[in-house]
Amino acid sequence: FYTAYRSMNQNRDPRIDYLAFHWYDYGLPGMLDRLAKYGKPFWVTEFANWHAPDDGAQIDSVDKQKRQMAEMVATLEQRQDVFRYAWFTGRMNPDPHFSSLLDAEGKLTELGQYYLSLPHSE
Repeated sequence: FYTAYRSMNQNRDPRIDYLAFHWYDYGLPGMLDRLAKYGKPFWVTEFANWHAPDDGAQIDSVDKQKRQMAEMVATLEQRQDVFRYAWFTGRMNPDPHFSSLLDAEGKLTELGQYYLSLPHSE
């Protein structure tokens, strides 16, 4: 979108403070690397791993989601070009992606407790 917009704007940069996007699969570092060419900080407004194809890499347990969460959060925390990020849980019950941070009563799930335990910058 950004490249097409810039082309239609006589190659002038619009005023954009952050590049906001969602990510729901493997490959977050590669996407961040591809978007770095625009020279803007990132605001990952939603992220989780909802990889569902039955290919052996599908997220089909809390443990798999926890491993992915740890990798994704570490990537986001280590990069200087990431301004903010937010985990995405969806609104499905039952949760086929094992990504919910809260249960039906609003209490932290195992994943929610894990998310709060991950290292983060202040």
